[in-house]
Amino acid sequence: MRTHEAVAAYLAASPRSPRVLCGDLNTPRREHEDGSVLTFAHASNGRLRPERGERWDAAERALVHTLRDEHGWLDAYRELHGYGHREASWTFAQDRGGWRLDHVLVHGLTPTAAAYAHEWRKAGLSDHSALIVDLVR
Repeated sequence: MRTHEAVAAYLAASPRSPRVLCGDLNTPRREHEDGSVLTFAHASNGRLRPERGERWDAAERALVHTLRDEHGWLDAYRELHGYGHREASWTFAQDRGGWRLDHVLVHGLTPTAAAYAHEWRKAGLSDHSALIVDLVR
């Protein structure tokens, strides 16, 4: 939670451009077709977990929602593919469910291509699928 807060605060305040944040952000739990998100502060039924609470929710949301809506950041994958398609970059065994935890967020750049390399994960090179993105100024 504190890492999410610190990274989001730094990126929101930093005036330099272009900028890229990429990696396993461990969020969100679910992305909806309208671009809203459900964080891991919530149970699968959508209720806020008391042991995590609103601060946890806000910290996760800051990276994948607030930077986009309030500070002009783009989620490279979603900018190109929209929110209608579910994509998981980490999955349970035999691809039985999972989450899109790995992101490339950009500011001052335009994504022209974005795809997850699931075959690398399936080959055992990582437990996450790499996200490959092409960007232009």
